Amino acid sequence: MKKVAKISSIILLVIALIGTTAFFIKRHTLTKEVTEYLITEKGYDESEFRTEGFYFKVMGKIKFTIKVVFEDEEDYVFIYGKLDDQIYQVLWLTDRDERPEKHVEENILYER
Repeated sequence: MKKVAKISSIILLVIALIGTTAFFIKRHTLTKEVTEYLITEKGYDESEFRTEGFYFKVMGKIKFTIKVVFEDEEDYVFIYGKLDDQIYQVLWLTDRDERPEKHVEENILYER
């Protein structure tokens, strides 16, 4: 019995390590891809924005998203994700009642 419990514990530990490693790899990869997208596709300088978080949340077909804050509109949070090998601005969030003046993309997936 002790041997079975020990083997089960080792298997659970390996599964947890693989899951954690996959999560960190996905976070790093998506953060890099969103950063590259904003710089190469949208023409931003890296000093104009910062990435602040990685989320696993099912938003339609997009399961992983990155939170981006632009330095000139810090009251707004822009969520980016990847769908069909393309980066999209998924939505924007704020406590304010008005739409952001800048940075809202034409192909945003969910407009408020």
